[in-house]
Amino acid sequence: MRQTAGSRFNRLHALLDASGSIQPLEALDDDIWDQIGRNEVVEVEAVLNLLPGVLEMSQATSLSGLLPVINMMKDLPDEFRPDDFNPEDAEQMSAQISTIDSFAQHLGSGPIPCTFVPAGSSRYTFFAELARASVEGEVADLEGEVTVLARLKRKIAKGKPETLGGLPGIQLNREQRRTGGAAPLTTQLRYPAAVATVIGIYR
Repeated sequence: MRQTAGSRFNRLHALLDASGSIQPLEALDDDIWDQIGRNEVVEVEAVLNLLPGVLEMSQATSLSGLLPVINMMKDLPDEFRPDDFNPEDAEQMSAQISTIDSFAQHLGSGPIPCTFVPAGSSRYTFFAELARASVEGEVADLEGEVTVLARLKRKIAKGKPETLGGLPGIQLNREQRRTGGAAPLTTQLRYPAAVATVIGIYR
């Protein structure tokens, strides 16, 4: 016999449940929200959404296959290139694809940012970053109605919205911040919202 990830999770869930350590959030209101404390383990039926750009970035690795073709076209003599081929445009496109590919590679191994909203209580939002190595199946399959077991890390304070997620090294410039722009793979959370560590997602 061999333990699987599913069997380990079932054993953990049974132990937590038997010790009364799981707070089921079958319904949420402000009184219940205020009672949820840091490090508390909650179980909630919710709708999970990946942050905008996650799916696109996860699929962008296919673009890297164009780099050899573009480089080959740049090295061809002028008489063998298409009339509308512009080396400067090709150079710029090559740089852009390389940048996108590096982001996609990071997303392929780094955490997957997402939010989940309790069913029937859309006023409340949880943010989490999922460990890619622990996700079974395709990233796109994560979205939809799920049950989440998670540990609450902290709550977003009233009047202090936070922008969470993002890619390392990517920041907005002053003009983007002034106009309310958003960096790739980020979301802004306002009270009532919380940051959580996901223990398990299941249907």
